[in-house]
Amino acid sequence: MNQNWLIISYEPLASSLQRYLHACYHKPIDTLILPRRFFDEDIYYDVRDYNNYYEAISQKLCSYRSSTLRHLVVVMTKWVDGIGNSSLWNPLHRHAKKRERIHPQEILLSWLILSFPEVRWVFFKSSPDNANKNKDPGNHATSESTNQGVFNPLEDVHCLPVSLQFDVHRRYPGFVPLFDPTGIRYRLRKIVRDREDREGKKIAAEIPIRVQTAAAIDEEPVYAYMNAYIAYRFGYRSWALVDWQMTENVFGNDGHGANLVLEDLYLNFADRPLDFNEENKYSKCIKKEENAPSPHLSHLEFRDCLLPKLKNVKERFLITVGHQKWQEDRHRWRLNKFYLRSLVSTRTKTLFKPFSGIYDLWKKSGKWQKFRRLPRLAEHYEWPPRHFGSMEASGGHSAPGQLLVLAHRLLDRAQNILRKAETVPEAIHAALLALEGKELLGNKTPTSALRALAIQHDAEITAESMFYGIEYNINVKERFREIEREVKSISRWFHRSSRKRSELNARLTIIENLAKRFRDLNQFEEEQQCLAEARKLRFEFWMRQEPYRWGLWPILKYLAHALYSIPRFLVMLLLINLLFAFLYWFYYNYFVASTLKLNPVDFWQALSASTVFFFTLQSAQEWQQFFEFDIFWNFVLAFQGAISLFNLTLLLTHLYMQILRR
Repeated sequence: MNQNWLIISYEPLASSLQRYLHACYHKPIDTLILPRRFFDEDIYYDVRDYNNYYEAISQKLCSYRSSTLRHLVVVMTKWVDGIGNSSLWNPLHRHAKKRERIHPQEILLSWLILSFPEVRWVFFKSSPDNANKNKDPGNHATSESTNQGVFNPLEDVHCLPVSLQFDVHRRYPGFVPLFDPTGIRYRLRKIVRDREDREGKKIAAEIPIRVQTAAAIDEEPVYAYMNAYIAYRFGYRSWALVDWQMTENVFGNDGHGANLVLEDLYLNFADRPLDFNEENKYSKCIKKEENAPSPHLSHLEFRDCLLPKLKNVKERFLITVGHQKWQEDRHRWRLNKFYLRSLVSTRTKTLFKPFSGIYDLWKKSGKWQKFRRLPRLAEHYEWPPRHFGSMEASGGHSAPGQLLVLAHRLLDRAQNILRKAETVPEAIHAALLALEGKELLGNKTPTSALRALAIQHDAEITAESMFYGIEYNINVKERFREIEREVKSISRWFHRSSRKRSELNARLTIIENLAKRFRDLNQFEEEQQCLAEARKLRFEFWMRQEPYRWGLWPILKYLAHALYSIPRFLVMLLLINLLFAFLYWFYYNYFVASTLKLNPVDFWQALSASTVFFFTLQSAQEWQQFFEFDIFWNFVLAFQGAISLFNLTLLLTHLYMQILRR
């Protein structure tokens, strides 16, 4: 990938690094100059100075295009020891009474990392002696990194050695930090989540953390971004692996693997060796038998030999179009099926493209609770939050002030990116920023949380609609259910008397915005489903405004159900016709036939008579003589005629609107 560089430092160090990087990469290197004293080790700073620096750096980064930011490496010449040190890396660190006390520079760095998750942040690593001297006794970052199966974020991809050498191994051009694969944002969130007030209550316990990791392996960046985002939104920190070098770093002998993998079956990375036979380090994986398959990444046994950490994956989903046109493909398919059966400790499943959206992929992978209609989230990840932190310490229903500032920055950026989005990665970029902002709020500060929820779903359906790897008809029903669950969680902060109306109002606003987005993207069926859902919510909201309106509940409920779709409307017409047919049959056999001593009729004759009247408003000729002077039956026919006229008018109007829209 084409990396871009920004140096945040002071003169003359910034100029020296600029010349050095330009000599290495032969491209312009941008710089941002801060005061020299910011980079001193021990300084006494009013925290308001950090706010000024944060705004200056944010404005500089926001001036870049979103595509540039996703490949931006920011080198900040600040010496750091370890992000596990909660006494330094605390975004909420404040000295309220004595503001002249020291505030570590890591506070500013934590704000920037949380506000710009797509940027690869690089710092200078302190010497081992200095790191051990300043290490927090309660810091378990190193062991935690090993246990969770990720790179050590401040040693592998986020930190330069003391020698300041940009060696080939540390460049990682294929590293995508957007989905937090190394856990740098996970550690910052954990610091915030574990913070307590004076009474020992956690003030941000509702902020979720992602402990487990996933990987999306595909040579097509669009698929890698989409699958990595799907895993991230359901609780996994995700690698988006689009080249061989980065895949080998993660799943090779020295890598740490992942808990879940979404991988393309037919991989063909651009930077892979042209011939594995010519590479000595791969010779052990090449079989010498006469009938052995050719060494190719699509042969899973060979792939797992090259990438041994794939064998340790707990859940492995192979995504493919399933083509078996040629004999060689069919032979490889059989070998792969036989090999997958031998992986006893790994749950494997083959998924066939295309899918009908984000939820469909997760459903088909078996990560869904069918009876509860809920996605299966990653272990230790909980959303929406079931509990809330201390109301007194966190400002009641509001999120901590600094997190609110960071969330607004993320949401403003997400909205700007979405407004100009023309590609799937841009839409996913906006969705992730909105998701990050929503989770930092922890469903507190209701207005901002609802805004974050709306932007996230708006960006997600934009990505789904633009993506050619997703079916034309997108699954929106699960999205409606998820919006309902999250809005209920946010609405806990509203007063009981207005909670339900506030909830309906929020759902209605979000879904109507989705309908507008689907209309702009020419997704007609999805737009109609959104309008039908909005109509149902609008009826319920209207009824709750005045008590006497509840008398109209049956009619409005019927309208909302029948107008959801044409097939559903036709089913409702059939049910109404069957109901009147039963009334015809019952009345004739038990009243008319017994009185006039006539032969009874079967149900099909009654259904025929009811259908004739329903569509023509004229009684069938053979039935007129029996009901002509029956006052009760005249009322029945009048009632059926009114229902018939009402429904047929609605049906014609509904059809006309759909034909006109197409």
